Amino acid sequence: MTTYAIILAAGESVRFGDGRDKMFETILGKTVLERSLHNFVLHPEISRVVLVTSHASRDRVIQLIESSFSDVRSCIRVIEGGKSRAESSIRGLMEASFWENSSAALSDKNDRRVYVLLHDAARCLVTPALISSVITNINRDRCGVAPYIPVRDTIRLLDEPNGSYIADTLPRNRLGAMQTPQGADLDIMLEALRVAHERNFQLTDDVEALRTVGYPVRLIPGELNNIKLTYPEDMALAEHILLQRKNSCA
Repeated sequence: MTTYAIILAAGESVRFGDGRDKMFETILGKTVLERSLHNFVLHPEISRVVLVTSHASRDRVIQLIESSFSDVRSCIRVIEGGKSRAESSIRGLMEASFWENSSAALSDKNDRRVYVLLHDAARCLVTPALISSVITNINRDRCGVAPYIPVRDTIRLLDEPNGSYIADTLPRNRLGAMQTPQGADLDIMLEALRVAHERNFQLTDDVEALRTVGYPVRLIPGELNNIKLTYPEDMALAEHILLQRKNSCA
């Protein structure tokens, strides 16, 4: 069994503000990108990592990898992403597929499954346990897998075009906030994203592409602390979570 991790870090960090790339913001001495990479590069069930970055950040990313991951550099490839998340995911999947096909021995290609996990680099607090849970469920149930947490607040659908009034109230017990990593068999995920892209579907995450081709997706419990760093104030929360973890292990 081979498992690829595709780390998506090609966003522009627009909501972070001030032209700052949140991937290079530090939390307790390590950048967001370093923390995300460590979670997967050091995980015993992850075979190889494809890091998808922007053209503007590519050189800086490569320098970071050379300095912080020199001992496992051969397990990491850096590529440039596309104009959208879907394009970046497809490029990452294509690189993983090429890597697999060029390195796997012909004798064992048909004897093993190849999995892929796609993960937002901005979720740098994901735990090894959640990564393992996603892989276990892909292997056991032969389906797509995505973690989620139940929605706590009342969610209302707003009217169009301005969103000034309530159009509907959605049933909270049937709503879930999606997280990453999300995964499936590599060949299935790649084909699903290709189809979704060709049909111009607007995707907000990767398993939605699986749904468009009728492939089953199992939801598993996510982690409350697996937050996505979006705004500057999220950095303080991430630091608090990491300090709590450190103290609990002391």
